[in-house]
Amino acid sequence: MYRKNEIKKFGNIVIHNLSTVLNILYSFNILEISYYINVISNVNK
Repeated sequence: MYRKNEIKKFGNIVIHNLSTVLNILYSFNILEISYYINVISNVNK
């Protein structure tokens, strides 16, 4: 029983860390995409 709870806790930590990393990557992607859109629109002027 104790072992099961440890594994569950570890799983929750891993999932939490994964979602945090994904959120960071996602926000960086949005920043990069908006940056490239700005560059492209500047080139088109």
